[in-house]
Amino acid sequence: MTTSDPGERHGAPRKELLIPVNAVDKARAPGLTLSASITSRQILIIGLLVSLLAAAAFTRFYRLGTPGEFYFDEVFFPATGQEILRGDPAAWEWFGHENTHPPLSKLFMAGGMAFFGEDNPFGWRFFGALAGVGSVAFIYLLGKRLFKSEAVGMAAAFLMVFDGLFFVQSRMATPDTMLVFFILGAIYFLVSDRFMISGVLFGAALATKWTAILTFFPIGLYLIYRFLQTDRSQRTQFLKESSIALPLFFLVVPFSIYALTYVPMLFTGHTIADAWRLNRLAYEFHSGLEATHPYQSPWDTWPIMMRPVFLYVSSGGAKIYALGNPVIFWLGLPALGFALWQGLGGLRARLDEATNRISLSGAVGPDQAVLLFVVLTYLGFWLPWAIQPRIMFIYHYLPSLSFLLLALAYVMHRLWQWPLGRGGAVLFLATAALTFVYFYPHLAALEVSDGLAESYFWFDSWR
Repeated sequence: MTTSDPGERHGAPRKELLIPVNAVDKARAPGLTLSASITSRQILIIGLLVSLLAAAAFTRFYRLGTPGEFYFDEVFFPATGQEILRGDPAAWEWFGHENTHPPLSKLFMAGGMAFFGEDNPFGWRFFGALAGVGSVAFIYLLGKRLFKSEAVGMAAAFLMVFDGLFFVQSRMATPDTMLVFFILGAIYFLVSDRFMISGVLFGAALATKWTAILTFFPIGLYLIYRFLQTDRSQRTQFLKESSIALPLFFLVVPFSIYALTYVPMLFTGHTIADAWRLNRLAYEFHSGLEATHPYQSPWDTWPIMMRPVFLYVSSGGAKIYALGNPVIFWLGLPALGFALWQGLGGLRARLDEATNRISLSGAVGPDQAVLLFVVLTYLGFWLPWAIQPRIMFIYHYLPSLSFLLLALAYVMHRLWQWPLGRGGAVLFLATAALTFVYFYPHLAALEVSDGLAESYFWFDSWR
């Protein structure tokens, strides 16, 4: 986890608060900084990044209008978005409309239909696909920021482009890809010490789906790290500043963004009390939902991709399955284990035979802290689903999967640093891309031969 200060880079003395209350002033556009004399390496990096973003845009937007009708949960979300676009007060009623989730994703869908036409599937899916491309950009920035490595950022972005679950969810008008986009953005700006922007994006994530509340976990991890990295003589000052800055940036700002997404509701004759009622009914719905679904899956089966979701079949037999890339999913698990091992590498455990107590010694350096942050954030987005009472689907795994990609990207970076490992890194990335190409018809409603279609069902649980 790294921080930077503009004054230090230009030789000026460092003078900043421990908690950057002036985070708004520090905000600046992320990305590459071009100097007057650009090097061949910078040209290569820019070319690779543009190519990745172009690949993300092509895969997300090509044939975005297929299928030409609502499918799976699109019968709820963009359908309600159409009502919002028309200014229909009924869009904000409970029964018969999608108000089990906050309104931001539906407002974006309404915006897409305002641009491209109410009955145009490209329109209601447009902003979800755009968020899919934006998520690729944010995972690149986050990997680069955390690991101080272009290679980690590029590898993570590459893996996100060619993962089937991210691909499918980006092309369907549901909130999940927007949720990932806002969460990754919030965490990127968090570790960049731009807390105001982080809080805004955190609020947008909450206004997309309540499951974004789990983002408090990486926020807490990072702030604990900042505290431990602060000189002991300045920790009291750190805590004083935190008592003002943190509630402002991570409570007041997110709540304000969340509340603002209900403003369109107030222009249709509804009141603040009606908005509160919608939120209360949504909470009661999710906490007491006992429905079942043939493609639901428990949380502990997501990492091994036991049960994908069958989303659509055309009259000609073309299908869409929410199915991840097996190469990424399955090899990502040992990558997480390796990252955890490396993160704990500076610690030593010793058993005192006289007392049967285990004592720890050693220290966790910045490089190890990054690895632990990635692994613990993965777990923080995944393990709370163990106590979730309602039905669940594999796409709820997407925020955790983002950090699995970072662990895999770290392993690719380590392999690349070892001359004999470069071939293995290239082979893995190529295999992941080819696996995506193989499964593409199964993910994008392309009609194929019966033999090829049957070959996608590696296990009975994938049917």
